[in-house]
Amino acid sequence: MPDCLRSLTAQTCDVGFEIVVVDNGSEDATAQVVRDWSGRDDRVRSVEEPQVGLSRAKNAGIRIARGHLLLFTDDDVVVEDGWIAAYVDFFGRPRSRAVMAGGPVFPVPHDLLTWPPWVYDTTRPDLPCLYYGEEERPLRRFEWLWGANMAAPRDLLDELGAFREGLGRGARDETYEDVDLADRFRRAGGEVWYCPAAPVYHRVDPNLSRPRHLLLTAFNRGGNDRVKILHGNYFEPACRVPTSTVAAAFALPCMLAVLTVSATIFRLTRRPHAFDLARRFAWGAGWCMWALAGESPRRRARVVRWVVLRVRQGALRLTPA
Repeated sequence: MPDCLRSLTAQTCDVGFEIVVVDNGSEDATAQVVRDWSGRDDRVRSVEEPQVGLSRAKNAGIRIARGHLLLFTDDDVVVEDGWIAAYVDFFGRPRSRAVMAGGPVFPVPHDLLTWPPWVYDTTRPDLPCLYYGEEERPLRRFEWLWGANMAAPRDLLDELGAFREGLGRGARDETYEDVDLADRFRRAGGEVWYCPAAPVYHRVDPNLSRPRHLLLTAFNRGGNDRVKILHGNYFEPACRVPTSTVAAAFALPCMLAVLTVSATIFRLTRRPHAFDLARRFAWGAGWCMWALAGESPRRRARVVRWVVLRVRQGALRLTPA
């Protein structure tokens, strides 16, 4: 939290702003940290929400916030200078429809130092990351905002009912309260925009950058990207993409073979390049499996999924945890 507050209080902006910190039933030194910052900077205010739940915490902050434009982030995030100014500029432009917006969420090491050697720049999509390119635009189907970096006018949140308190981390039915809010807003006739000028940097749990987890994420992302591309969505291909079912049928055995061999080489040598190759072909295997089997209930599709998932499991076991 101190790094987050430091980056927020250092923001340069032509308009006044306040920083509302919600203490959501913390059992650590959060309360003392907030008191110290409040004593040094009167823009920092705090409120307690004893009932644990991310949606409840956000709604508690909304209730005491005094501004007409509300920005949301998390305590494990560092915001770039100009973050507030970027949203002020975005919402200050005339628009024909009501909008809410969010910006990129880039992963950074938990200690803010360096990644393990097997994490390359190309590995970013397989870490917790939200990035839709450099173009400011409305988000399309299968594209959402993340609660760690989003903004909306206060009157919009008052009208929608803000965040549903049965959703979010710590709630009984844990799911994505930020996705729910964006979907409700779209159904109400509004637009959800991507604002690349307002990036934040999210500290990643070290477990999420371990080789085995990255390989599994790459495989799942391959299947998800296949679905997205069918709807014209943006994505960054990790390797050459088979564009037809026939091409996927020929490519899949090669993808699985390279994945297994590369995982084995990485286990024996710990060479980062071998792991990066395994990660790319795990993505390709996920893409090809979905292209051939998808969600089809037919027997052939079930056989393809069974074979691919068994090979994937073997590759994961070969990959160091």
